[in-house]
Amino acid sequence: MKWDGSIYQDIPVPGDTNLSGGLTAVYAKSAGEIWLGSKGKIFLSNGSACIEYEIESSLRVSAFAELNGKVLAFGRRSISSGIEISVYQFEDNSWTRTYFKQFSFYEDPLVQVKIGNELYGCMNGLLKFNGSDFSRILEPPTGYEMAVIVAGNTDNDFLTYLFTEHEAFFANWNGIKWSREKYIVSPDYMKRIGRNYYIVESPCSSCNFIYLRIGRPN
Repeated sequence: MKWDGSIYQDIPVPGDTNLSGGLTAVYAKSAGEIWLGSKGKIFLSNGSACIEYEIESSLRVSAFAELNGKVLAFGRRSISSGIEISVYQFEDNSWTRTYFKQFSFYEDPLVQVKIGNELYGCMNGLLKFNGSDFSRILEPPTGYEMAVIVAGNTDNDFLTYLFTEHEAFFANWNGIKWSREKYIVSPDYMKRIGRNYYIVESPCSSCNFIYLRIGRPN
């Protein structure tokens, strides 16, 4: 459904016969260009119908992003020896794979994140996708590790989670330095809207409530 400011409106989605595992990613570039990801397929909803595109059959699309005005799809699949990660780009009315890498079970795999509408990766630091590969652009502070939860508008202004064996807290990177922001027990989801960050926190696994924290860096 789409929120038009007063009510929710239904948008066309593919029927159950076209899906395996349900919808796994959504990206609304405009009212007439809504991308839907699933296992092995990508759909374009133009507001009245869905166009279907096939990709690697067992790849599960987990996110959409943009690079130089072109839509990207990030996905992964499990194999017997580990994980395969792919990035597809939409151009000339087709999806083409522009990045592929395998990670064994003994490696920490790349985890995709979005900053603004651009594609990045987390692997104990921040990596940026350049169209063919992920290049490392930022390391965590000395002595700390960086989690795979990131939110922001640019890579010079974002919030992430830093931790050691003894402590964990949210930290902001402003393009020059890190600043310690807040300790949160168990963050599940984080999003930046305007100048504020919205963090959903589950205090414990047996709790029947969650916290929504709203704030901005110091």
